Amino acid sequence: MSAALVAVVALLLAAVSVVMGLRETRLTCTPAACVIVKTYPSSRTEHSLAGLEVVEIYEGSGKQRGVWRVSVIDLQGTPIRLHSTTQDGAEALKRELEQLLAGQRETLERVTPPTYWAWLFAPLLLVFAIYEVRAAIRNRGRYVKAAKPSSSSFAGSLKRPLLMWLGLGVGAFVVAAIANFVLARGLADSTGVLRLECRHRCDFGGMSCMPGGVTEQSLNPGEYTVKIWNPAVAGSWEPRKVRVEIGQLTRFVCEPGG
Repeated sequence: MSAALVAVVALLLAAVSVVMGLRETRLTCTPAACVIVKTYPSSRTEHSLAGLEVVEIYEGSGKQRGVWRVSVIDLQGTPIRLHSTTQDGAEALKRELEQLLAGQRETLERVTPPTYWAWLFAPLLLVFAIYEVRAAIRNRGRYVKAAKPSSSSFAGSLKRPLLMWLGLGVGAFVVAAIANFVLARGLADSTGVLRLECRHRCDFGGMSCMPGGVTEQSLNPGEYTVKIWNPAVAGSWEPRKVRVEIGQLTRFVCEPGG
């Protein structure tokens, strides 16, 4: 990467650090709706709370581990994320939201202040960019282009490894395709397929299928329980039985009742 390009990237990162350092997020909720306002760049998002009763908190995964997200669940079971904070903060906000939805309070507010510490990176990146620009100016015209190898010798040096990697790739694809075909044929003689079409949130086998999603699983024959999101029943989950037969595709639509 040339010094000039490195300088441009550093300047862009400096600008981003300044903008992120200025960003403030404000959550304001009433029994009717929650409004999320962000600054730099400014945005405003409103989520209706009409008819909603359930609040969920869960921890992020990977790099977001340790960050807890607070969501209200709409009538179809889709989580609407409102706020991210620590575990204690998430549990406190969950209690306050449940009080709000139950009519026990009139409003609540949470403010995520600007992360001013992000500004520390801006001057460092700016100095680095200036250094790279100076290096690019000093080195301009100093380099002599090395003699290029002939096209024939260059092509010959690349031909053999390219053919080897191409052969390996094709071979791996063929082996995987054959293995999948054999496995599918073997499973078809002893299992069935359950296809979940999720109009509401649907939980099955430790997996959640959100509204609008579709999922298929190969299963041993037998009767299984699918849980469907339904705020009208106790616990908000409606259990439904579905039977899977050998060699058959069982289509199940996730929606309450019926």
